[in-house]
Amino acid sequence: MKIAYVTPDASDPLAFYRGTGPLCNLVKNHKDFDYTHLPNDISWASLKKFDAVFIQRPHSPEFLKVCELADKWSIPIIGDFDDWLYELPPSNPAAIGFKTHQTSFVQILNSLSSIIVATEKLKELILPLLLDQTKPIYVIPNAYDVNLFKKYRHSKNVKPKQKIFAWRGGNSHLGDLLSVKEDYRNLFKSYPDWQFVFIAQHPWILDAKGFNNVQMADPLKIVEYFRALHDTGISILAHPLEDNDFNRAKSMCSWLEATHARAAFIGPDFNEFKREGILNYGKDLSFFEASSRVLSDPQLMNKMYFDSEVHIMQHLTLDIVNEKRMKAFSDLIR
Repeated sequence: MKIAYVTPDASDPLAFYRGTGPLCNLVKNHKDFDYTHLPNDISWASLKKFDAVFIQRPHSPEFLKVCELADKWSIPIIGDFDDWLYELPPSNPAAIGFKTHQTSFVQILNSLSSIIVATEKLKELILPLLLDQTKPIYVIPNAYDVNLFKKYRHSKNVKPKQKIFAWRGGNSHLGDLLSVKEDYRNLFKSYPDWQFVFIAQHPWILDAKGFNNVQMADPLKIVEYFRALHDTGISILAHPLEDNDFNRAKSMCSWLEATHARAAFIGPDFNEFKREGILNYGKDLSFFEASSRVLSDPQLMNKMYFDSEVHIMQHLTLDIVNEKRMKAFSDLIR
């Protein structure tokens, strides 16, 4: 099986979870699988030798051209989506750009032979845009690559826990932080002996200037980021999200990263985050209440991590999840 791989960026975090990372794993574990990353200037001559095309997060006219070319030459094409690219929240700096591509996005969805999505909610949102309601849509969650980290993440290298409450994200998450602004400010005041560390984004939107226990950590490349998470010994990682379709369709990779760090995880009460080991905030608990519950209970903190670890190792390692991806490819060229 020879797959042509088309992506906006073959080495960014989305490719790590949804593209290059899983494809490299498939090459190692399946002798009959191989892929080639193709540049943007694609022609029929570069596609003809492949059994299928795998295109990651296609959304713009340039990707539509690839889909149309593959269709003309009878080459099946499968697209992978990790976000609801049709409508980004206004607080996302990329919202205006993606809005101009809405028509192309719908055309792409309808030109694909089959679709892979990261969450059930994303499948639910995409379905109404399809002319063919029987088109195969595979829900394949993000997964944890155990083998990538086994040299340092093992039972003989468990870092002592520090009083660190972490958050990670870029400027696309400023609206999410704003949605829990007062909760965070109450946490800063109520737990002065804890450090609240914001990775890759200064929390200026929280008006945290007067708090000595609020810090920012510089952004890192993906592998360095995972190593830093592990070695720092953070105790809690939170991922507050504003309630909208874009966020409800979002995947739970922040939970995978927290568990990698052996930290407890706090997330919204969206279906994607209702998983073993996660304490949800939202309808029943405010973000402040959920966070306080964990901050005040070391036993709960440890149990949350343990339950997450067990569930991920049983169901969400990359080796396990990639079998679903292999089936999607096999079905495509059958």
